[in-house]
Amino acid sequence: MDINKPSIMFPDQSDPASDAKDNPQIVYDLSIDRLLELIEPDMNGRDYFLRSVGSPPAHVENILSRQQTLTDFLEIPGLFERFSNLFSRWADLRREWNDARSKTAGRGHVGEASDADYYRAAYRLQVSAIYTRRILSFIRGIYNELSAAELRSPALIAVRDAAASLVTRSEFGELDRTAARYDAFAPSNASFDLDPAFNEFMYITDVKAKLTGDLYTEDKRKEKADFLEKLIGKIRFRKAEPAEDEDEYQPIRSVAVEDKGMTGVLADAVSDLASVMSGAASALYGIFEKLPAECGFYRAAIKYVNFLREKGVETTFPSIMPAESRRLEIKALRDGYLCAASDAPGASDVIPNDVSVGHGGGIVVIGDNNTGKTVYLRSVGTAQLLAQSGLPIICEKAEISVRGSLFTQFAAAEKDFTAGDVSGRFEEEVKQIAAINSALDDGSLVLLNETFQTTAYSEGAQGLLPILRRWSGKGAAWLLATHLRELLPLLGDGEAVILETRPGYKLERV
Repeated sequence: MDINKPSIMFPDQSDPASDAKDNPQIVYDLSIDRLLELIEPDMNGRDYFLRSVGSPPAHVENILSRQQTLTDFLEIPGLFERFSNLFSRWADLRREWNDARSKTAGRGHVGEASDADYYRAAYRLQVSAIYTRRILSFIRGIYNELSAAELRSPALIAVRDAAASLVTRSEFGELDRTAARYDAFAPSNASFDLDPAFNEFMYITDVKAKLTGDLYTEDKRKEKADFLEKLIGKIRFRKAEPAEDEDEYQPIRSVAVEDKGMTGVLADAVSDLASVMSGAASALYGIFEKLPAECGFYRAAIKYVNFLREKGVETTFPSIMPAESRRLEIKALRDGYLCAASDAPGASDVIPNDVSVGHGGGIVVIGDNNTGKTVYLRSVGTAQLLAQSGLPIICEKAEISVRGSLFTQFAAAEKDFTAGDVSGRFEEEVKQIAAINSALDDGSLVLLNETFQTTAYSEGAQGLLPILRRWSGKGAAWLLATHLRELLPLLGDGEAVILETRPGYKLERV
């Protein structure tokens, strides 16, 4: 029986974002890193969350699953604390196990085996048995914890079912009982079955040895599917020499006495059983190995929601639409960073604005300095990323389509450039726009902040116009916050919505 590795981030593991690299520039441009600094002071606690938001899912199913998983964690008292603590110890277990195994690696010398080699093999068996039992105990804990909760999250249910498929099998208990025989293994009291072979002169030519009562009897060795295979599927172990039948593990091996001596024969018998045990434990551990890190995303997400709730700021899960619908409709969107930083009750000093972005079109936001152009742009990008990451956003309601890619080009602060180095800044912006142009596709969303403002305004407008038209022609949507009013008369009817900032940071359509 083969078991898929459950994930609470990407239940549909065919999602291309599950293997994508994070995009820290987007997180930086949109100030999501600054938002989280206000909520989660621990840098390690922010890391996984920010990397995840930088590469949001591309499949609707994964986004909806995250919404429900977060809802279960928020609504079922104590569930996340118990779940995350369990997997925190799960991660610690792996580190402890690796440390213990490192002390049993290698042999003391080359040639005939010594007592030290035998005792090292015995300790390896004991370590394997101890950690096999601990892993089995943890899997029981996963099953018991999630079985006691009224789950609605498909991802959490999948974790529970994966644990249930193991603990309810008789082979699971058999492995536990076998490990219990060796977690206090005493090599001086071990009992072996020995099977010597003689030549015509009655000299011993080779010996077979196995621990009495170990995992395999002669009958079980001959079966094509032993109990470990029934439990977790085929397990391959490293052998000194390949077996004749690669589909059948043979823990009892013929060893020439003149090569290793009797101590070597016994050491190999113990090592074989330790390999079986360790392989089983590793396979079982690997089933749930993604979950400790994934808890980091939900820990930060829960803090994000609770932090805003304590400030009286309500969040809403948006309706997630398929990519082909190309919708970004938000009612009364407010900027997340400003809401988190606000001291006003309910962050009432943060002005809401509506958002409507369609297919293959753009929005141009104009206005004086410090009137809210960049904040509007940032709030839209943050809403898209957080919503597509399965998180609620600060608005009354929203319908947001999945975007295959999101790009930002935010003009760097003046202090990042040498005084008078206008040409260097312009060249850097051109490189960034060229990179976006080569990667952009149908359904992309591009956010531009004060682009091409270091050149003459008329030249900047003339340079931007064909780029924006090309993007619209490819089906991408774009938002531009700019002082380049010279661009407005160049745009044809229906090419873009023009918004202008008004007193009080409110945006109105021109």
